[in-house]
Amino acid sequence: MLNDKEVQLCCMLVSGFKTEEIAAIWMNSVFSVHKYKTNIRKKIGIPEGGDIVLFLVEKLDL
Repeated sequence: MLNDKEVQLCCMLVSGFKTEEIAAIWMNSVFSVHKYKTNIRKKIGIPEGGDIVLFLVEKLDL
């Protein structure tokens, strides 16, 4: 369902990385990281503005 980059982003978010830090590590813009986050929300059914980390922690019992 999620591609490799989206899974990597989820792991980084759960680990506590901020959007700006992820953008710097990936050498991408903050906008690009936000776009990945939007795509993840759509794919896993989180409403716009929903917290990906909270969803993952609750659903995966992390």
